Amino acid sequence: MLVMSDPLRLQQIVANVLANAVKFTTEGSIRVKCSRLAPDAVLITVQDTGPGIPLSQQQYLFSKYRRGAGMRKTGLGLTVCFELVNIMGGDVSVDKTYSQGTRIKILLPLMEVLAPAPAPNHVTLEPASLPCRLRCLVCDDSIGARKVLRRRLRRLTQGWEFHEVESGEEALEKTKTLGFDIIFMDENMDQSGGVMVGHEVCGRLRAQRFEGLIIGVSGDHHQEAFMANGATLSWTKPLPKDRTIVQDLMQNLKNLPGCLTALIVDDIRVTRKVVSSRLARMGHNSWSFLEAGSVGDAIDIFENSNARIDLIVVDEDFGAGSTRGEDFIRYVRDGLHSAAIILGLTGHEEAVERHYSAGADLCWLKPFPSDERLSSELAPLLRQMLPTKAPIPVREDTFSDNGSG
Repeated sequence: MLVMSDPLRLQQIVANVLANAVKFTTEGSIRVKCSRLAPDAVLITVQDTGPGIPLSQQQYLFSKYRRGAGMRKTGLGLTVCFELVNIMGGDVSVDKTYSQGTRIKILLPLMEVLAPAPAPNHVTLEPASLPCRLRCLVCDDSIGARKVLRRRLRRLTQGWEFHEVESGEEALEKTKTLGFDIIFMDENMDQSGGVMVGHEVCGRLRAQRFEGLIIGVSGDHHQEAFMANGATLSWTKPLPKDRTIVQDLMQNLKNLPGCLTALIVDDIRVTRKVVSSRLARMGHNSWSFLEAGSVGDAIDIFENSNARIDLIVVDEDFGAGSTRGEDFIRYVRDGLHSAAIILGLTGHEEAVERHYSAGADLCWLKPFPSDERLSSELAPLLRQMLPTKAPIPVREDTFSDNGSG
């Protein structure tokens, strides 16, 4: 399998770490080792037999102009290295278990040049599969790491709002004034002067009854500490593949308080996008959308997904010889998703009654109706799916990016 990374940045990172090792190693040796951890990650270690770095000073190694164990200033080289690694979505750290000098560990992601073709009948995960309009908090002391995470998630989602802080203390303050659906939490944030580590912040948030998702993101393998303190997930740096991110989020967002999952079944892709967009405008933040271009695809989703389906929007006509919408409605009513709200869409008035007879809760003529009709007819049914939540109005506002670029 062919993989690629950024050769110029990689060269600069290794050169900076090597230069620092040469500077402080007057005798002994310097060893560089590169190993493949997985198909999409590589670990580079630079190990020297120099004077080493006391534990009390290791947290300052990647800060500007810090002295190491009474030696000369390290300068900007390691600071630049730290930022480049974070921009590439990786992690750089000091191996605290090495006592014969200093060992720097650089963990970097690799990207497949050609992705394997999906298996037959595989349900492709699209951005529309994830809930729309969620509010997220990214807590990391590295602006580069925050930028990488934000870019990855924006590519995979629709309408998510991102806020950023650089310490656990700031995260706790931020959650007092804003409600968040997901918090992405780094473990060590000493570069920003923070005292609390990520898993401690996670425990504090749970003690304050934060009910959203908390995802630990760390290169130091603190998964157990995060999970023991109430985290929903724990990812290691570099970030997982896009498919893993989407699957992890889909699996856990369905348990988010107030999250609804809609299945949109229509053979016209534009229609599916219009329906999901219109539903996302409703005053319920946590929508998760699944899409199917035929009744057969919809049945495959039922068989391959363990997500609870709350709303099904189904077209009537899928072409000559294809299963009709009314037959799919009967299939749903007789199956595991019989409690789902079913909204039929059709371009023919005579099909409306057939949809109702098959078990549809609503049936509308195309084009998709006005916001007023959504609010008066669909919102009350959705409210029944969320008995402990506030009423669901239709709103016109859009989330801002909070200046995070």
